[in-house]
Amino acid sequence: MSNESGPQTHGTSDPVLLSPESHVNESGEKIDTYSITDPGWYGVETGFPEIDPTEKRWFHGGNADIQSSIETPLVLDIDSPEFTNIAEAYREEIEGADIVHSIWGLFDVVDEVIESDMSDENSRYVSDILKRGRGACASKALVAGLLVKEAIEGASASYIVGQVGPVRDKLSYPFSHVWLRVQMGNFVALCDLMYKKYQLIQLDGDDAREIEGNYDFSQNAIENRAIANVVNQTGAYITESPQLKLVSELDDADTSKRVFVNPDVAFGSQVFGKNFADIYIPKPAKLETIDNNVTAITGRRSDEKTRPIIKYPFYGIQRRL
Repeated sequence: MSNESGPQTHGTSDPVLLSPESHVNESGEKIDTYSITDPGWYGVETGFPEIDPTEKRWFHGGNADIQSSIETPLVLDIDSPEFTNIAEAYREEIEGADIVHSIWGLFDVVDEVIESDMSDENSRYVSDILKRGRGACASKALVAGLLVKEAIEGASASYIVGQVGPVRDKLSYPFSHVWLRVQMGNFVALCDLMYKKYQLIQLDGDDAREIEGNYDFSQNAIENRAIANVVNQTGAYITESPQLKLVSELDDADTSKRVFVNPDVAFGSQVFGKNFADIYIPKPAKLETIDNNVTAITGRRSDEKTRPIIKYPFYGIQRRL
């Protein structure tokens, strides 16, 4: 990812939302192509990867260091006896419950079937995770998100990847951490299944207020991995973006950087489920999205059309005049 610096002045006039040219490819995917014709500052809005039980190319694992080694998608076999049994147990646990007890029920059911374990998460099926009965943060968050989608009508669940606690100029830990954002109507629950931490927030338009919780998720550092896709496509400069923070790896010999959300806006991105970033695009470029997502393809050796992908919802790009 480029570490070059663009101009330090940002547009102040009303932004202009770019409209794409669209077509459907031979795989039935909707391809939107945004044409960036003028150099300048652009605002990009993306989301967190949503847990979708129908996804056929699910990438499993929160650790970016092993991302390139995972060649095979995790099969979300939610029709397996192992999953249907705990889904039924969760439905019974939360029947007639309010949102707080629904979240605690989620912790209880996941804790009962998956013991926290920091070992390798490269499983082949969700049922493998449940049979083994052990898993780290990504396994527990995935199973919890699938349970929410199966048991609570209209609920959504998405991954948040980052680090526990603040990150300054260098990573705090050599691995990433995964927690869950659950939305039920105008309530949002941030849930760390590994450590049984939660924070419940009620939304009211652009406002939000905390209802209760046992942890302040504003302390956590959030990665913005979606922006890497945008940078790779457009050649954007991001070092002067007020919403982004470049962080060094723990290994001093590694000169690469990871992109985190600026701490000043990180909690809001978790609450509302969106990351906005100003980026400087220095020359004409094109930005392509697939089914309203920007994606990261994992693996090195396998077929690009079958190996796991990470989908980040794409909400738009605007010219900052």
